[in-house]
Amino acid sequence: MATVFFLSPAEQELILASVVSQPAKNFFSLATQPPITVRLISGGGSDRRFFRVIKEGESMILMVSPPGDRDFAFYLETGELLRSLKIGVPEFYQVIRNEEAIFMEDLGEESLYSRIKSGIRESELIFWYQKVLEVLVEIQLEGAKRCLAYPLLRERVFDYATLRWETNYFRENFLERFCGILIPDKFGLDKEFAALAEKVAAEPLYFIHRDFQSQNLMIKDEQIRIIDFQGARRGLLQYDLASILKDAYVVLSDETRNKLLEFYLEKLKEKGVVISDQEHFCEMFVLAGLQRNMQALGAFSFLSRVKGKKWFEQHIPAGVHYLHQALKERRDFPVLKAIINEVAFRFRREKDC
Repeated sequence: MATVFFLSPAEQELILASVVSQPAKNFFSLATQPPITVRLISGGGSDRRFFRVIKEGESMILMVSPPGDRDFAFYLETGELLRSLKIGVPEFYQVIRNEEAIFMEDLGEESLYSRIKSGIRESELIFWYQKVLEVLVEIQLEGAKRCLAYPLLRERVFDYATLRWETNYFRENFLERFCGILIPDKFGLDKEFAALAEKVAAEPLYFIHRDFQSQNLMIKDEQIRIIDFQGARRGLLQYDLASILKDAYVVLSDETRNKLLEFYLEKLKEKGVVISDQEHFCEMFVLAGLQRNMQALGAFSFLSRVKGKKWFEQHIPAGVHYLHQALKERRDFPVLKAIINEVAFRFRREKDC
């Protein structure tokens, strides 16, 4: 759940004056018809700022991007695309382009993550994940068809360069900054990362969210709603699938994950996508999981050590566990495997102390 800061009336006016244009104020009668309540919502990894604006029992969200935010245009275009597919993204009430701000629908504060952490039965957990996977299949397949009509998204691909950026991010922020590891064979590790990126980048392109995890899946009126889609692009099926089924925020049992994987494949089949080589599909699921979990560990480390958002550190052990488990039986990543074995041993030792 997001941390909420309660602001005085003077602070409310200061925030509105600094981040919202006069036309937007007039549009919502925020400046001329008080009282209003503004709460700054924080807690995520983004540099964007979110304000919950409440008036007469009605609420909306004001999102303000940092100046020059390159993802703002992608956020708008992806929101338009997903809304055209009837995917549950927030409605945009007004866009203030010159200030990179949006007034949008308030989806509340309950995420899939918070619903699960509040305590639910296994059957209910399966129910919600199946709903999520149904939405994911729709995004991936229908989004792939529709995104070609959107200039920005058509050209934005989860390619080799992006994949290598993720693994460099992992090396710099998790291995070196967070763990303090001096990598003895940087050339060998780089060669393994390159091989991983080549394999992942060679897969067929669909449409992916790129951060499809339990804290970005909201529950409103008992329906799945999706946020933080500014990183969406064309990419392989297994990346978002690994993001949700190997999510460091909610660790599923192997049995549950396998059931959900079977459900996902069945939903693909219903949509006319038959995976003839399931062995290859599962192999790519493992490789995409490696890629995704390294990206997540890099992000958790950067946000905690550079941005001062220390609460992200609590999710690092789960990310390490996923990497350790995935690398156990593999022979194609010996340098990475040796490093993660050392890291996993260190985490176990610290836990036991």
